[in-house]
Amino acid sequence: MQRRACLLASIWLALAPVAFAAPDATFSDRAWPGGIDIARLIERDFARYDPGYAVHRAALEKRIAALQARLIGIEGDGPSLPCSRQILVEARWALTSTADWAGVARIADRLDRSLDVTDQSFAYLQSAEDGMWGACYERWFHRVDATVDTMNTLLDLGLMPDHRIRLRQAFGTPDELIAFLEELQVSRIAETGTDNRDALGVSLAALSQVMFKPDLRAFVTAQSTGLPIAESYAEAYTQFIGRTQDPNTGYWGAWYESEGALHAAADLSFTFHTISYRRGAVERWPAIIETTFAIRNLPYPYGWLHRGRFNNHNNYDVAVIFRYGWPHMTEAQRSRARQELDAMLDFALGASMNGAGGFIDDPSFYSTPADAYYYGIAFLDVIGFWNRAERFWTDREFDGANAIACRIRTELLKLGTESTASRDALARLRNACTD
Repeated sequence: MQRRACLLASIWLALAPVAFAAPDATFSDRAWPGGIDIARLIERDFARYDPGYAVHRAALEKRIAALQARLIGIEGDGPSLPCSRQILVEARWALTSTADWAGVARIADRLDRSLDVTDQSFAYLQSAEDGMWGACYERWFHRVDATVDTMNTLLDLGLMPDHRIRLRQAFGTPDELIAFLEELQVSRIAETGTDNRDALGVSLAALSQVMFKPDLRAFVTAQSTGLPIAESYAEAYTQFIGRTQDPNTGYWGAWYESEGALHAAADLSFTFHTISYRRGAVERWPAIIETTFAIRNLPYPYGWLHRGRFNNHNNYDVAVIFRYGWPHMTEAQRSRARQELDAMLDFALGASMNGAGGFIDDPSFYSTPADAYYYGIAFLDVIGFWNRAERFWTDREFDGANAIACRIRTELLKLGTESTASRDALARLRNACTD
């Protein structure tokens, strides 16, 4: 674990191509004839690893839910608790991605104790020791996620970090890093009791941002110690991404080895991140478009829905795929996409908002109330609700859009602006509310 922590702390090392073939499987999801329900496969293999899996998980799930309810209640009457929120993220991860029940219980104990700490502003600070963010995270990939998010925000605001990011090179050659990514790519849950999906997703999202955002790459290089990121790194990483795209679905996702077979999950989140950071410069667009429509009624991350209904986070992912895929769509596909975007817009402005004009938090999905605002705003932004020039899918006029933006901003400001999600959400509203 220590070796892996050092690696992802130095995630921006060079990559080099190696032979890594995609699984010889058809689209492995229940939406396809003969396909495999990945969610059920994961649950089955956890039960193979631990026959008491369902009982152990249910007990700890109940405890974590109770702690989350306490956290929400405390924040409702007082200041935000960002450290507790970070620990809650890790508790959820450990509950759903491992069968390490002692480890899950230990994180729950940490969460319980943290709720007694009133001033948690330290959780927003950069570490003076290694320059990373995410003070209350213990897992390397959660700290990497927090660090890349904050570096993006600092770049947007024209600010410099207080400390240089000092990273150790845990792997001496690009081949060693590629081998590590390949290890994360494939989960063998029945053998290990661990699902690598989240660790893989954060690794790839971090790499994609640094490799494919020239300004961010330069910023990270300038503010880090020993991380010269050359163009050849992006070229090697692009080859790795190409090798892990499912040729049948066009999607990216984690792979699962189970009972001697290798299955590729069609993951909406993985695919969104790859397409977004590459600005649509990916292969197999016809397959991507068809798969996106095909998984419409499936649960996230293998579909659009959360608990059987729309969700602004997932709608944002789909809208970005539609935006970049628009030039590759047939007229029939565009017509269907328009219908779906209309329905998503109705949801965003209706069911997902409260009477005051703010976005309703969904604690079963979002890590913080600010996340609900960020993804609601991001969805409206990407479909051009406030900017006609970005309205790729319709010629409609949206009367009252400016007033809606101002109401959203007013409600968002009540949450405070300490978190990255709040700041990024406000930045997206910068030109939308002209009051």
